[in-house]
Amino acid sequence: MVARCRTLTNENVNDLIKEFKMPYSHLKQFKDHLNDRSKAKIAAYEEKLDTILWYYEDLQCPDVDDIISERLENGEEINLPYGKLMERLLILRKLRDTPSEIAAVGNVQDQNLVQSSKNKCYSYLLSVAESQLAKIKLPLESPVAVMGDPSYSMDVAIRTATILASLLTAVYSAKLNFFHTGMFLPAFTPKTIDDVLTLALTTKAHGLTANAGGLVSYYDNKEI
Repeated sequence: MVARCRTLTNENVNDLIKEFKMPYSHLKQFKDHLNDRSKAKIAAYEEKLDTILWYYEDLQCPDVDDIISERLENGEEINLPYGKLMERLLILRKLRDTPSEIAAVGNVQDQNLVQSSKNKCYSYLLSVAESQLAKIKLPLESPVAVMGDPSYSMDVAIRTATILASLLTAVYSAKLNFFHTGMFLPAFTPKTIDDVLTLALTTKAHGLTANAGGLVSYYDNKEI
Protein backbone atom coordinates (compact mmCIF):
# COMPACT_ATOMS: atom_id res chain seq x y z
CA MET A 1 0.00 0.00 0.00
CA VAL A 2 2.72 2.48 0.98
CA ALA A 3 4.60 1.92 -2.27
CA ARG A 4 1.45 2.33 -4.36
CA CYS A 5 0.34 5.47 -2.56
CA ARG A 6 3.73 7.08 -3.01
CA THR A 7 3.04 7.15 -6.74
CA LEU A 8 -0.17 9.17 -6.51
CA THR A 9 -0.81 11.34 -9.54
CA ASN A 10 -3.67 13.35 -10.98
CA GLU A 11 -4.38 10.44 -13.28
CA ASN A 12 -4.44 7.56 -10.78
CA VAL A 13 -5.72 9.17 -7.58
CA ASN A 14 -9.34 8.08 -8.08
CA ASP A 15 -8.34 4.50 -8.88
CA LEU A 16 -6.17 4.26 -5.76
CA ILE A 17 -8.94 5.65 -3.55
CA LYS A 18 -11.06 2.70 -4.70
CA GLU A 19 -8.44 0.36 -3.20
CA PHE A 20 -7.06 2.20 -0.19
CA LYS A 21 -8.33 4.40 2.62
CA MET A 22 -5.89 7.27 2.51
CA PRO A 23 -6.20 10.27 4.86
CA TYR A 24 -7.44 13.40 3.17
CA SER A 25 -4.35 15.27 4.33
CA HIS A 26 -2.44 13.10 1.85
CA LEU A 27 -5.02 13.54 -0.91
CA LYS A 28 -5.66 17.26 -0.61
CA GLN A 29 -3.04 18.14 -3.20
CA PHE A 30 -5.19 16.31 -5.78
CA LYS A 31 -8.49 17.92 -4.76
CA ASP A 32 -9.18 19.32 -8.23
CA HIS A 33 -8.98 15.83 -9.73
CA LEU A 34 -11.23 13.94 -7.31
CA ASN A 35 -14.50 12.67 -8.74
CA ASP A 36 -17.71 12.58 -6.72
CA ARG A 37 -17.35 8.86 -6.01
CA SER A 38 -13.93 9.42 -4.46
CA LYS A 39 -15.19 12.37 -2.43
CA ALA A 40 -18.02 10.27 -1.05
CA LYS A 41 -15.68 7.43 -0.13
CA ILE A 42 -13.35 9.85 1.69
CA ALA A 43 -16.31 11.33 3.58
CA ALA A 44 -17.43 7.85 4.61
CA TYR A 45 -14.09 6.51 5.84
CA GLU A 46 -12.38 9.64 7.21
CA GLU A 47 -12.21 9.07 10.96
CA LYS A 48 -13.31 12.52 12.09
CA LEU A 49 -16.32 14.33 10.71
CA ASP A 50 -14.51 17.53 11.66
CA THR A 51 -12.02 16.86 8.86
CA ILE A 52 -14.78 16.62 6.25
CA LEU A 53 -16.33 19.86 7.45
CA TRP A 54 -12.97 21.65 7.60
CA TYR A 55 -12.34 20.82 3.94
CA TYR A 56 -15.97 21.01 2.86
CA GLU A 57 -15.28 23.24 -0.15
CA ASP A 58 -12.90 20.62 -1.54
CA LEU A 59 -15.24 17.67 -1.08
CA GLN A 60 -18.72 19.09 -1.52
CA CYS A 61 -21.18 17.12 -3.63
CA PRO A 62 -24.66 15.69 -2.90
CA ASP A 63 -23.30 12.33 -1.73
CA VAL A 64 -20.93 13.99 0.72
CA ASP A 65 -23.76 16.15 2.08
CA ASP A 66 -25.82 12.99 2.60
CA ILE A 67 -22.94 11.23 4.34
CA ILE A 68 -22.42 14.17 6.70
CA SER A 69 -26.13 14.12 7.53
CA GLU A 70 -26.10 10.35 8.04
CA ARG A 71 -23.08 10.48 10.35
CA LEU A 72 -24.80 13.18 12.42
CA GLU A 73 -28.02 11.15 12.49
CA ASN A 74 -26.00 8.25 13.88
CA GLY A 75 -24.86 10.38 16.79
CA GLU A 76 -21.37 11.35 15.68
CA GLU A 77 -20.14 14.47 17.44
CA ILE A 78 -18.60 17.58 15.94
CA ASN A 79 -15.73 19.01 17.96
CA LEU A 80 -15.06 22.14 15.93
CA PRO A 81 -15.17 25.32 18.05
CA TYR A 82 -18.32 27.42 17.75
CA GLY A 83 -16.62 30.11 15.65
CA LYS A 84 -15.22 27.61 13.16
CA LEU A 85 -18.53 25.78 12.92
CA MET A 86 -20.29 29.07 12.18
CA GLU A 87 -17.73 29.83 9.48
CA ARG A 88 -18.40 26.40 7.96
CA LEU A 89 -22.13 27.08 8.08
CA LEU A 90 -21.56 30.36 6.27
CA ILE A 91 -19.72 28.54 3.51
CA LEU A 92 -22.44 25.91 3.20
CA ARG A 93 -25.19 28.53 3.22
CA LYS A 94 -23.38 30.58 0.57
CA LEU A 95 -22.91 27.55 -1.67
CA ARG A 96 -26.51 26.52 -1.16
CA ASP A 97 -27.86 29.95 -2.03
CA THR A 98 -25.55 30.77 -4.95
CA PRO A 99 -27.46 30.13 -8.20
CA SER A 100 -24.29 29.68 -10.26
CA GLU A 101 -23.10 26.89 -7.95
CA ILE A 102 -26.38 25.02 -8.29
CA ALA A 103 -26.85 25.75 -12.00
CA ALA A 104 -23.39 24.36 -12.75
CA VAL A 105 -24.66 20.90 -11.83
CA GLY A 106 -26.68 20.54 -15.02
CA ASN A 107 -30.32 19.52 -15.37
CA VAL A 108 -33.12 20.65 -13.07
CA GLN A 109 -33.48 17.25 -11.40
CA ASP A 110 -29.81 17.24 -10.41
CA GLN A 111 -30.07 20.85 -9.23
CA ASN A 112 -32.98 19.89 -6.98
CA LEU A 113 -30.93 17.00 -5.60
CA VAL A 114 -28.04 19.33 -4.75
CA GLN A 115 -30.39 21.83 -3.11
CA SER A 116 -32.11 19.13 -1.07
CA SER A 117 -28.88 17.53 0.16
CA LYS A 118 -27.40 20.88 1.17
CA ASN A 119 -30.61 21.91 2.96
CA LYS A 120 -30.60 18.71 5.00
CA CYS A 121 -26.92 19.01 5.89
CA TYR A 122 -27.33 22.70 6.73
CA SER A 123 -30.26 21.97 9.07
CA TYR A 124 -28.32 19.33 10.98
CA LEU A 125 -25.32 21.62 11.41
CA LEU A 126 -27.57 24.48 12.56
CA SER A 127 -28.82 22.25 15.36
CA VAL A 128 -25.26 21.43 16.38
CA ALA A 129 -24.31 25.13 16.44
CA GLU A 130 -27.39 26.00 18.51
CA SER A 131 -26.49 23.28 21.00
CA GLN A 132 -22.91 24.56 21.26
CA LEU A 133 -24.09 28.14 21.75
CA ALA A 134 -26.39 27.15 24.60
CA LYS A 135 -23.43 25.70 26.52
CA ILE A 136 -21.06 28.68 26.20
CA LYS A 137 -20.23 30.70 29.31
CA LEU A 138 -17.92 33.72 29.27
CA PRO A 139 -16.54 35.83 32.16
CA LEU A 140 -17.68 39.23 30.87
CA GLU A 141 -19.65 42.02 32.48
CA SER A 142 -22.57 43.75 30.77
CA PRO A 143 -23.08 45.93 28.85
CA VAL A 144 -21.30 44.43 25.85
CA ALA A 145 -21.20 45.86 22.34
CA VAL A 146 -19.97 44.31 19.10
CA MET A 147 -18.84 46.77 16.43
CA GLY A 148 -18.09 45.61 12.90
CA ASP A 149 -16.17 47.54 10.26
CA PRO A 150 -18.10 47.25 6.96
CA SER A 151 -15.88 49.55 4.91
CA TYR A 152 -14.57 48.45 1.53
CA SER A 153 -12.70 45.12 1.56
CA MET A 154 -13.87 44.32 5.10
CA ASP A 155 -16.24 41.43 4.33
CA VAL A 156 -14.36 39.25 6.81
CA ALA A 157 -14.93 41.85 9.55
CA ILE A 158 -18.67 41.78 8.83
CA ARG A 159 -18.81 38.00 9.12
CA THR A 160 -16.66 38.00 12.25
CA ALA A 161 -18.76 40.69 13.94
CA THR A 162 -22.03 38.90 13.26
CA ILE A 163 -20.67 35.58 14.53
CA LEU A 164 -19.37 37.26 17.69
CA ALA A 165 -22.69 39.03 18.07
CA SER A 166 -24.57 35.73 17.94
CA LEU A 167 -22.41 34.47 20.79
CA LEU A 168 -22.42 37.58 22.96
CA THR A 169 -26.07 38.41 22.36
CA ALA A 170 -27.08 34.97 23.58
CA VAL A 171 -24.91 35.22 26.68
CA TYR A 172 -24.94 38.94 27.53
CA SER A 173 -27.62 40.60 25.36
CA ALA A 174 -24.84 42.37 23.48
CA LYS A 175 -25.63 45.10 20.96
CA LEU A 176 -24.44 44.82 17.38
CA ASN A 177 -23.67 47.82 15.22
CA PHE A 178 -21.50 48.64 12.25
CA PHE A 179 -19.47 51.73 11.46
CA HIS A 180 -17.66 53.45 8.64
CA THR A 181 -17.53 57.23 9.08
CA GLY A 182 -20.51 56.91 11.43
CA MET A 183 -22.37 54.20 13.30
CA PHE A 184 -25.36 52.39 11.84
CA LEU A 185 -27.49 49.50 13.02
CA PRO A 186 -27.83 46.19 11.19
CA ALA A 187 -30.77 45.75 8.84
CA PHE A 188 -32.40 43.58 11.51
CA THR A 189 -31.56 42.14 14.89
CA PRO A 190 -30.63 38.47 14.53
CA LYS A 191 -32.64 36.21 16.84
CA THR A 192 -31.48 32.80 15.63
CA ILE A 193 -28.31 31.35 14.18
CA ASP A 194 -29.96 31.25 10.77
CA ASP A 195 -30.65 34.99 11.17
CA VAL A 196 -27.00 35.55 12.04
CA LEU A 197 -25.88 33.81 8.87
CA THR A 198 -28.39 35.77 6.79
CA LEU A 199 -27.15 39.05 8.23
CA ALA A 200 -23.51 38.09 7.67
CA LEU A 201 -24.16 37.32 4.01
CA THR A 202 -26.43 40.27 3.22
CA THR A 203 -24.56 43.12 4.95
CA LYS A 204 -22.39 44.63 2.23
CA ALA A 205 -19.01 46.29 2.68
CA HIS A 206 -18.98 49.92 1.57
CA GLY A 207 -17.68 53.37 2.46
CA LEU A 208 -14.64 54.61 4.35
CA THR A 209 -13.72 53.79 7.93
CA ALA A 210 -13.31 55.66 11.21
CA ASN A 211 -13.01 53.43 14.25
CA ALA A 212 -14.32 56.08 16.62
CA GLY A 213 -17.55 56.17 14.62
CA GLY A 214 -18.68 52.99 16.31
CA LEU A 215 -18.24 54.51 19.77
CA VAL A 216 -19.80 57.96 19.45
CA SER A 217 -23.40 56.98 20.16
CA TYR A 218 -22.35 54.99 23.24
CA TYR A 219 -20.52 58.00 24.65
CA ASP A 220 -23.35 60.38 23.76
CA ASN A 221 -25.91 58.14 25.45
CA LYS A 222 -23.56 57.45 28.38
CA GLU A 223 -23.84 53.72 27.83
CA ILE A 224 -20.12 53.21 28.44
